[in-house]
Amino acid sequence: MRKRLIVALMLVTITFYGCAKTSEAPKSEEQVTQEASSGTEDSGNQEDEGDLEVRKAHENDEVIGNGSYFVSINGKVFYRRYDEDTFSESNLCENGLIMGAGNLYSNYSKKSELCIYDPATKSTEVFMEDDGFGGLYYANGFFYLKKYDGENNDYTVYRVNIDTREVDHSKDIAGDLLSIDEKTGAIVVNVFDKPEEANVNHLNVYKDDKELMSKETQDYYSAAEFLDGKLYYCIDGDEEDTFYEYDPETNKEVCLGKTNPKKVAGDEFLISWEIRDILKDNDTLYVHYCDYEGSASFYNAGIIYSAKEGAENSIEVLYDNTSDVVSDDGNMYITSDGQIKVDDSKGTYSIGKEYYENKKDANEKAPLIYYEDKDNIKTVVNEFANCPIAKSGFWMNVPNNAVSKIGDNVYMMIPEYVRYDINDVGWRPYYRMLKVKYLEITGSGEVNVIDDIPTTENYIDVEASYANDILSVNCVGVPISDDESEAGKEVKGESTFEYKLADNFEYVEDDTTKTKADFENYIKSGAKKLRLYYNDDGVVSKIIKLS
Repeated sequence: MRKRLIVALMLVTITFYGCAKTSEAPKSEEQVTQEASSGTEDSGNQEDEGDLEVRKAHENDEVIGNGSYFVSINGKVFYRRYDEDTFSESNLCENGLIMGAGNLYSNYSKKSELCIYDPATKSTEVFMEDDGFGGLYYANGFFYLKKYDGENNDYTVYRVNIDTREVDHSKDIAGDLLSIDEKTGAIVVNVFDKPEEANVNHLNVYKDDKELMSKETQDYYSAAEFLDGKLYYCIDGDEEDTFYEYDPETNKEVCLGKTNPKKVAGDEFLISWEIRDILKDNDTLYVHYCDYEGSASFYNAGIIYSAKEGAENSIEVLYDNTSDVVSDDGNMYITSDGQIKVDDSKGTYSIGKEYYENKKDANEKAPLIYYEDKDNIKTVVNEFANCPIAKSGFWMNVPNNAVSKIGDNVYMMIPEYVRYDINDVGWRPYYRMLKVKYLEITGSGEVNVIDDIPTTENYIDVEASYANDILSVNCVGVPISDDESEAGKEVKGESTFEYKLADNFEYVEDDTTKTKADFENYIKSGAKKLRLYYNDDGVVSKIIKLS
């Protein structure tokens, strides 16, 4: 079965059946030792000794949020400040921006910066310039980061010394970084052989820059994640999947067994099974499959398997698709009495929709709320965001993958975006990103803006009319299109949106700032083409006359 992996479990393309050997088994401890010695001879004792000193000096570092967008190391918060191009419209479809499924993601970064935020002084400094993307992985004095070469479709893992702030490209590793083991500092990387048509896929484990394990297949690897010092991963076959457990400390691998959710469900209409998440509780591993159907990937069914740590062929069905446990979509968690639950809301933050939607008064504030679970909601900030008027196309949300809880504080990236329906695909709406804000929210509910990054196209072009302090607009512009016959043609969106004007909005004609009276006099004769800019409340703060 072919699957796409959701949230933190990264899906990477790979044919393999049963608990048989792959083309290359994990390396023995003797092999690893020999390679480590060889590496020392090749690169010089000074370099390896230097690495050893760094690791020794940082072996007791306090790390919180490892692998996320915000990582605390000894009380300082590291994050990546993306450049203005990263989330601009030109990248919305072309370079991997995903705003669906509650996530904010881009594998494109032209020029970002790694930054350090000090919660004590509320100050920020640039750690280094960077062109990577995704989460920050850290172990014993070194960051392990990744970048993407879109032209050659290549991923590279690179290492940064936290003390010198330097990248050692002699330690670069080909492939996509999937997970890190905080206990041992081991990382797991996936890489495809070239050309891609060969369908040869490798899953490699490294520790202290030495390869511990390399496994090759012609199927897909998924659910590759370190949990409690062990690597768990799945090889996805056409009909059956095979799960493995690998211990980087002992260099031993165990086949936990095979799964076939399509056969368990026994329903010819449930065919698009994928791994939603994996979870470990003591010595038990839980694997959660979900079936999503249709072009919008609507949730249809779920199955949960369980397996015992270190126990060969122990994986078995715990809850099939008829169970109430999997009646809803979501991630797994363990209750205080040891029960498995599935909840799409648990552990997420949201701008309270019951307050945020369909409000007439743009001055009414919506709270930031936290879901302890779907039935228990906690207010984090009472007045977090202004509510846009009912027909507004302006939105802001809290991406699930861009939030870290560090001590009493919460750190998050908040995207602001506006509906731009000239690029809608059928019933699927299209949005243009306006900016990304980086926030710290203290335990007392204080909101501190760490960074505020507008995109290079933080506006929309519209045809607008004006009455009763409300702009009624239809989007205009040249849509993104693969149809050469339609390329370059300006269109007008079908939906009408309404926006309030800020009390002190700026109106510009021919590069000259005019008054509100000038604007009202200009637009009173009928609909006009305008360029609109927004403030954080979804209110129009600047208008430029286009024609």
